[in-house]
Amino acid sequence: APGASQSVHITSPTTPATCGVVTNSASATSTNGGSAQAGPVSITVNCPDMKVLKTAAACPIDAGDTASFTIVVSNIGAGLAKNVTLTDSLPAGVSWSLGAVTGGGGYTPPANACAISSGTLSCAFGNMAAGASVSITISGSTDAADCGVLANTASASSTNEAAGATANNSSTATITVNCGQIAIQKTADAATVSAGDSIGFTITVTNNGAGTAKGVTVSDTLPSGSGLS
Repeated sequence: APGASQSVHITSPTTPATCGVVTNSASATSTNGGSAQAGPVSITVNCPDMKVLKTAAACPIDAGDTASFTIVVSNIGAGLAKNVTLTDSLPAGVSWSLGAVTGGGGYTPPANACAISSGTLSCAFGNMAAGASVSITISGSTDAADCGVLANTASASSTNEAAGATANNSSTATITVNCGQIAIQKTADAATVSAGDSIGFTITVTNNGAGTAKGVTVSDTLPSGSGLS
């Protein structure tokens, strides 16, 4: 009838593969009134883009120093990142401790969002809006068994991130642990002396390693006998 109208509502779920612009046009025809067209009408589907950056607090360090990494997880995409998680298999041989977990860009991480268990750091951050970030610090004391390179990679994911946006989801950082290498040399002032002359020895301790040798001590059981003091 004149002035009459009918509405049809259509919906569809979206997936990470939908990210971008969805356009749609509609047309109507009648047997006695011609035809009409509406559109195209567009809907922008925003997706997240998770970025991970892992850095070492100091490199190199000496054996006995504390090794520390900071991991920053950011959503640099235009859309809300859903169910964000982080996983990091930590270098073996160090007893790692979890430090501060701090949000940025208006984001507050959940209480107890991160934990270290069996050498793996695991975090569940929930949803992170565009521009949100979170920083995690881990640290551990080193010893001589850790000399060499501590290499570590952290990876984050979101359940609605497009497959083409995952190239920056992981980041690797390294810490070189330098060790000392102590050498000792003892020499006589003279191999042969006459009775009544003084005798003497020189002890030289050298660190031939790349790292600082800490707590170095020298012990020497000196010759004993009549006339020596």
